[in-house]
Amino acid sequence: MENCQVGVFLSYVTALGHALIDRELYLPEDWCADLPRRRAAHIPESLTFRTKPELAKQMLRRAQSAGLPMGWVVADTVYGHSTDLRVFLEEQGYPYAVGVPSIEVVCVQTRAGLLLSDVASIAKQALRADDWQCLSASLGTKGERRVSWARLPVAQAGTVDGCHWLVFRRCLDNPDEVAYFLIWAPPETPLPTMVQALGARWHIEEDLQATKGLGLDQYEVRSYQGWYRHLTLVLLAYAFLVSVTVQSHLRASAQQESAACTALIPLTTSEARHLLAHLMFPAPTSAPLICHWSRFRRSHHYWAGYYHRRRRAKAG
Repeated sequence: MENCQVGVFLSYVTALGHALIDRELYLPEDWCADLPRRRAAHIPESLTFRTKPELAKQMLRRAQSAGLPMGWVVADTVYGHSTDLRVFLEEQGYPYAVGVPSIEVVCVQTRAGLLLSDVASIAKQALRADDWQCLSASLGTKGERRVSWARLPVAQAGTVDGCHWLVFRRCLDNPDEVAYFLIWAPPETPLPTMVQALGARWHIEEDLQATKGLGLDQYEVRSYQGWYRHLTLVLLAYAFLVSVTVQSHLRASAQQESAACTALIPLTTSEARHLLAHLMFPAPTSAPLICHWSRFRRSHHYWAGYYHRRRRAKAG
């Protein structure tokens, strides 16, 4: 607990790839008030306590200043619970899909009229069996991630504008496992589009897991500047690996590989890191053999996923 360092990260997701693009160190409030500790860690005197949603807002402003196009902003309950962050996104015109805790209180339009309550109670009182739809949020290694979804329009100042929604996600295996999300999107946005946006949030978990192998959670820096320098190098290394995989995907698409060659999973950042580690240092005795083993692993993963998805499809 004494040595824990918590970072807030911004990931950018596109159809070609995804990567972490920004980071901020979260300083607990007691750290900010401890002057000797601040001086020992070389924390700037001008730095004041900021919540995680405030750090997220700061990174979004930087992305906006850089001209980065943003179709959706997606976040978990730590950020979705912040009214200030949601208002900021609406003022900037960024559609969002954010998780909220079960105690979040909203007003929704139901068949019986307006209902003001916490989202957990709304799910039990206002939803019927035919309100749920089975949709896939994303494609995983074991096939489509299918769960049940439902939504209700949110009333803002007593009126429904068609832009604010409360979305529910229910696990197929355990109906008692329900998650809640607040959505702000253009009018007439269909539920499947919202589900796809929510499914994209999983990529930040993949980014965090992949960067751990590059040193995201393996360092001994104890200063404010040291943390930013180390994390910046990690993000740069990961961006390089993502660029390698993107170029590989584009080249494979342009060459229109044969059916036998397409029985491979796309090159991943982990596989690219593994290849570079064996091809660069020390000098390999047989580079073709290393590349062959890489293709074998990708082919093995492809067919393992294929048979797993087929087995799930037969099981219904």
